[in-house]
Amino acid sequence: MFKKILALAIVCLAAVSGAQAATRSILYVANSQGDDITVIDLATQKIITTLKVGPIVHGVCAQGDGRRAFATIESEHSLKVIDTKTNTVTDTIALAIMWWCRCWRRSTAP
Repeated sequence: MFKKILALAIVCLAAVSGAQAATRSILYVANSQGDDITVIDLATQKIITTLKVGPIVHGVCAQGDGRRAFATIESEHSLKVIDTKTNTVTDTIALAIMWWCRCWRRSTAP
């Protein structure tokens, strides 16, 4: 069920609080060879959902209060903003492409 999760997957632990629910620990796992993030409830050790965010998810992390998580999507050069209460993508922020990234990719392509 944890398809394509690599040992190098970048994970983020976020405390998510609902309006009337107790604080719970949630793990966001970037499936770096896929196009999604797996959201796991650590108390039950069960998958809550899988979020499709875009090809080549580079990493994921949450802000201090746990209300939002952010995922970098390498193939799109973008940052996805995730509402951790609803586990939905609420915004996409375009990131600049640095000139050395383009040169490196061309020089290392098969």
